[in-house]
Amino acid sequence: MSTRESLTIRPLGAEGTEGVEDMLRVVDVAFGDLSAPEAIASWARVLERDRTFTIHDGEAIVGGGSVYTFRVSVPGGSLAAGGLTAVGVLPTHRRRGALRGLMRRVLDDGLARGEPLSLLWAAEGPIYGRFGYGMAAMRATITAPRPHITFEPPVPDHGRIRLIEPEEARALLPPVWERAAAITPGMFTRTPTWWSSEVLDDAPWRRAGAGSRFIPVVEVDGRAEGYAFFRTRTEWDHLGPRNTLEVRELVAPDPAAELALWRFLFEMDLVATVKAQLVPMDSPLFLRVTDPRRLAMTVGDGLWLRILDLPATVAGRSWAADGALTLDVRDDLVPAVAGGWRLTVQGGRGAVERTLAPADVTLGVAELSSLYLGGVRATDLARAGRLSAADPASISLLDAMHTTARRPWCPAVF
Repeated sequence: MSTRESLTIRPLGAEGTEGVEDMLRVVDVAFGDLSAPEAIASWARVLERDRTFTIHDGEAIVGGGSVYTFRVSVPGGSLAAGGLTAVGVLPTHRRRGALRGLMRRVLDDGLARGEPLSLLWAAEGPIYGRFGYGMAAMRATITAPRPHITFEPPVPDHGRIRLIEPEEARALLPPVWERAAAITPGMFTRTPTWWSSEVLDDAPWRRAGAGSRFIPVVEVDGRAEGYAFFRTRTEWDHLGPRNTLEVRELVAPDPAAELALWRFLFEMDLVATVKAQLVPMDSPLFLRVTDPRRLAMTVGDGLWLRILDLPATVAGRSWAADGALTLDVRDDLVPAVAGGWRLTVQGGRGAVERTLAPADVTLGVAELSSLYLGGVRATDLARAGRLSAADPASISLLDAMHTTARRPWCPAVF
């Protein structure tokens, strides 16, 4: 049996091609599945070698993880962030400090690169709460019987909708994503390589048994205002088609364009059920359908966030209410975040400075991170026993400061 002392964490470095696929195969085992070789090769093309770490027991790789270099939208702007992905440890090496050691390395590396935020999608939420990540954005899932979905008032025509091929999508879709990201906290940057490899590629292994991917786009006066990706999972019986239309991504900065896309999808022939897993919590769909119960909506966690540099995160976003509060922040992994801070907001801009004054609000870095994008309220965290304040007015002020026009949303898992 290996010991904690025998485990080491090594960066792959920027050169060469070996190591990434070996690490990914080990992570596959940790997740209890083995990906197709084509999937491993595709993933290896987008991972950043100098931000990929392997956990070794001697010379054997027993785990690892990688980080994407992103910018993420925050209220009123955007900040550099590391997007943590592909994290896993072999079941033979659990409970030996491997994951904690990897997370320390990842967080230290992000700080060294000047990234004030770390992001992830959690395979299991309890894992990452231990490392200071807080649930920052929610997402809705719908499983709707298409014939029973109608709109009130009826959704009018909005521009025109046409189906496009990936070649045209490379030019039309990125500007739509960028306009949506400019008003939606939680969306991250997509490079041309990301668009080609992770978004527009429609290799058979990506389909999970469903059909080819289709791309409808809404155009108004010749400009794309929204788009969707969907596939159809075919099923027929003696009564006819029972097909399921699966929406993989729907992005539209204009609510009229978003509703036009939803109407288009719910009017598709030969479809019995429409499913979508990454719907924004403030989508106009929920308040426009005549019978929202038929959407069978469920709510789950989406993007998780962790603050690494408190002064940079406070200065990097806009704030909705003026005022001042003293915060006592608990953080076991990043000492620079822990301790007493005086948060001051004036004219929509914020700043923090160190203080020894008594705390108005006491909370952990995970709770502070949950608040940051405006998707979680301090009032609700207090009711759940996740933060405390001597005066309830301090919690109300903290909520008012964090208020945003749009609820945070991340439309894609990374």
